[in-house]
Amino acid sequence: MKIMNLLSRIFFVALLVLCGCGGGSGGGGVQQSAITQLTINASAGAGGNISPSGVVAVATGSNQIFTITPNTGFSVSDVLVDGVSQGSITTFSFTNVTVNHTISVSFIPNPATAVVTIATQGPLPASVLVGGIQAVLVYSTGKGLSIGTSNVVASGIGASSLFAANTGTSGQVSLALINASGISTGEFATATFSIAAGNFPTPADFSIASGATVIGLNGSPISGVNVVISSVAIQ
Repeated sequence: MKIMNLLSRIFFVALLVLCGCGGGSGGGGVQQSAITQLTINASAGAGGNISPSGVVAVATGSNQIFTITPNTGFSVSDVLVDGVSQGSITTFSFTNVTVNHTISVSFIPNPATAVVTIATQGPLPASVLVGGIQAVLVYSTGKGLSIGTSNVVASGIGASSLFAANTGTSGQVSLALINASGISTGEFATATFSIAAGNFPTPADFSIASGATVIGLNGSPISGVNVVISSVAIQ
């Protein structure tokens, strides 16, 4: 009986050795590799937000999407990813992240109006005054600009003149002024445009079409006097 018990114990130990079931630290258990955590630092300036924001933890090899939302009255000015401009976008996705990153967004207020001042310019001959002006103000049609006839008025030296404007043709404002007493050169009209949200026109989006005419009290064109845009205020 003792011999049998001894043989059983020897057999049991042999089984433990063969199957690696000893339970020690050197056993055949599955080892877990640590997952590296990286960070993306997300920030937004005044006028909107980015989500998620702050220091965002990201596992190595994973993806992370950021959503950018301007406040009412603002638009995205630029998005910088690791200091490189991505333009005016509202989402950005990091894919297969293997290093730390930064993303920052800036916003800009939406302009509401563009006020264009039109004037005559050039030397008047002696004893000659301006009796009439015809001109066409041209504006870009792809910049969210709109205007009604009531938003085009005589101003400056033209304030006391007979004045008419036509805004019926997209991209154009026709101007006509008559002053029976005669006026000098200078500002004679102001056009106030509305700007649709998300559009950013510049002064380069406005011009005076060729063929503008400035006439004297005698009805003849005045040589050397032109119609120009004297100022554009976008606000």
